[in-house]
Amino acid sequence: MSIKPPTTYKQRVLWVLTVCTVISLVCIIGLVFSGPRIRQIDYNSQALTKDLNQTIVLRANQPLKSVDKSQVHIEPNTDFNVTTSGESVIIQLKQRLLEDTTYRVKLNDITGRNGRTTNNESSFKTGGSNYYYLKRNYGYSSNLYAFAEKEEDQIIKGSLYGEDEVVYSAEKILDFTVSGDKLISSQVSSIDEDAQQGTPSLVVYDLKTKESINISLPETKGTIDKLHTSSDGRFVGYTFTSKFVSGNQKYSYNLFIYDFKSKLLDEIKGIGNVRTGVGNWRFMPDGTTIVAETYTSGTLFIDVFSQHEPIPLGNLSGVANTSSNGGKIAFIDYREGPTILDVSKKSKNPYTTRNTGATTPIITSIRLLQNSEGVIKLLNIPVTSYSYEYTVAIQRWGADKELYRVSTQDNEVRNYSTTPNDQYLILETSAIKGREYDKYGSELQPTNVQTSIINTSDGKVLKTVSGSKLVWK
Repeated sequence: MSIKPPTTYKQRVLWVLTVCTVISLVCIIGLVFSGPRIRQIDYNSQALTKDLNQTIVLRANQPLKSVDKSQVHIEPNTDFNVTTSGESVIIQLKQRLLEDTTYRVKLNDITGRNGRTTNNESSFKTGGSNYYYLKRNYGYSSNLYAFAEKEEDQIIKGSLYGEDEVVYSAEKILDFTVSGDKLISSQVSSIDEDAQQGTPSLVVYDLKTKESINISLPETKGTIDKLHTSSDGRFVGYTFTSKFVSGNQKYSYNLFIYDFKSKLLDEIKGIGNVRTGVGNWRFMPDGTTIVAETYTSGTLFIDVFSQHEPIPLGNLSGVANTSSNGGKIAFIDYREGPTILDVSKKSKNPYTTRNTGATTPIITSIRLLQNSEGVIKLLNIPVTSYSYEYTVAIQRWGADKELYRVSTQDNEVRNYSTTPNDQYLILETSAIKGREYDKYGSELQPTNVQTSIINTSDGKVLKTVSGSKLVWK
């Protein structure tokens, strides 16, 4: 028996309608009698590696019964919570994920509205990051007070697997930070006879529009130091030191905060609203509180909006960084050495090495990890009776793992930190032999600084750039 194809227009229309009806019935029957399957996965590939409390949403083809955490498996392993809403399984991450990594999500024994159960597997890949660093091209040679041939300083953008490019340049750049599409640079021009102070400026450069504006400063002559922005980009802060005029100096490392929203500049003061100089300082993760080492009142928690009296934390120094939730602060205790302060408990955990002999490693400083419990430690390890080596080690769950070793005879470790997900170590060093300095700003800066990006899983150096103050974005 054969079916004759339709010949008239009416027959063709009826034929198409009949076929569509049959297909729809098959799909409906299949949906009713088959188990759930994941049809879509939603996520932000960049935010997953940089920000906490991100979500991954897996959408099924039908409403689901509640999915328990034990039914969800993520590889590589990470910590998370799970909720179910209609046809969606919502994974709430407790940690930042690794960059440039394919993750697999397995859902076991998930049940649809028809009571049927299936297993599902989905995958997604996280994105990579960019970095920015400062390359200062203004130096001294044999004569510390005679400038060499001048090239503009540069802020350079790059990535682990891409080419570097200059995104901003100016005559003399002291420091910079990046927040969203804003690049904020502290600069100086018209340097005076002492080759340190001149005419400062704080420039906000839009990386998209290529336009720039200047932020007002306390005075027209002086030096900007210790530039930081809040996590949400609303505030930028810095310390300011005035030029001596007739033996007088109005500001000496006083802290100022500029509010991009209100366009107001405020001086941050200490206990009793007393003006004070500030050493190291940081914004806390909430964006409205700072921790600052003041010259008059020790280290304080200070509210940016000045709504509360500053909270004293004691005589802490060398504030290095804070944990992602603001619950802990790494610093140097005058008596105990490198120490972690638990803010809520107001308790201290010193990282002091007990001296057991001439070859005992000495912990010189620490940094809190940003994605898990643990620290990065800088140790000074005796090699002989007169020589040492720097070792950078990562400590998680009580165990140390050496990442990188630097000879103190050849190099100086200037700074170190980890990326937000702790995947990479950022290590800034300067060669000792043949070192030259520039001399603008409040401190001598070596011109031969290099920054290495090191994988914290195996200690492999992935990339080294000629520059400093590397920012991971």
